[in-house]
Amino acid sequence: QIPTLLFSLPVNQQQYQQQDQQQNQQQNQQTKRQQIQQRHKSASIHKLGQPSSHNNSPLAPNYNILDFVEEFNASHNKITTLPSFFMTCLLNLRFLDLSHNKINMIPPSISVLSSLEDLVLSHNNLIALPNEISLLSSILGISLSHNSLSYLPDLSNFKTIKVLDLSHNSFLEIPKTISSLSSIEDLNFSHNHLSFLHPAFSWSLLTSLLLLDLSYNQISSFPPPQNFGSFLQLEELLILNFESNKLPGIFYGCWKLSSLKSLNFKLNPELIETDEIPEDIINTTDAKEIQSFCKNKWRKQLKKLSSKDKQNLIEHKSISQSDFFDSSTTDITHFLSSFPDSDSGDSTSRRQRRNQSNNNDRSDYDTSDLS
Repeated sequence: QIPTLLFSLPVNQQQYQQQDQQQNQQQNQQTKRQQIQQRHKSASIHKLGQPSSHNNSPLAPNYNILDFVEEFNASHNKITTLPSFFMTCLLNLRFLDLSHNKINMIPPSISVLSSLEDLVLSHNNLIALPNEISLLSSILGISLSHNSLSYLPDLSNFKTIKVLDLSHNSFLEIPKTISSLSSIEDLNFSHNHLSFLHPAFSWSLLTSLLLLDLSYNQISSFPPPQNFGSFLQLEELLILNFESNKLPGIFYGCWKLSSLKSLNFKLNPELIETDEIPEDIINTTDAKEIQSFCKNKWRKQLKKLSSKDKQNLIEHKSISQSDFFDSSTTDITHFLSSFPDSDSGDSTSRRQRRNQSNNNDRSDYDTSDLS
């Protein structure tokens, strides 16, 4: 029996080793399963959407570092605050949607989202933005509509931004920092409280602008010609919307915007009441049709001016001789309103002559010559 026992001993050791290996494999598999389950559980965070009893504010401080998450959607909840740690948990985030909540402040820690491209904060209670938001170096689009913003921090570091929606806020004027956004293509300031376009605003710096929406404001006038010339340098502009303002007229240098396809002056009560512009011109959005009408009307006004009026335009309004003959300025009657009567007759007679020519203005315009 002794030789038999001695012979069987190695066999038992081998069995034990096999059992140990099987147990280790089972433990490793169980650990991997737990890791995968945890990852799936964490990954589901970015799918948050509709309100539920588990989506209350503030965000619970039990999030792990989610470096793999690129999209996070927590819209349509009841979030009021964003703790600082929230941003640092999502360092590789590219899309963040926190719209339709009750957020009243964005933490400075938003600056750590260096990969963020799209930020949606519409329909919240924001009254200000942190200065650190300008450090979002990869940002392409920001939606801040339906808040209570009235000013902006310095945005000059936004070198790649394409879309900025600031509609339905409380702006009284377009912030100067907007002129630093040379890459902006779509700018929306509709449904604010704009009453004028600031003369010092450098429109010519917005070299990529394609769409400008200033509708549903209270804009009642355009800047003087020496300040408004930069607006006419928006060579890439395709769509310009002034619908529902308080404008008394169309800016008569509009034909200089050679790329313009859509131009909207609808629902401007003072413009509708005037006899200067035919109703079909007011109600169209065809930029070429409006531009052609305005250019022909400008030419007619030039012919009526006395030499003294022309000299006033050049000297008192800082318009160069070449600008005057190139017709690059706006409505000539707007410029003459502050001048004393000239040898062409008093202001009343000029107005009468202007009204008499209105019937001819509409029939004379064509869409072939906008050079």
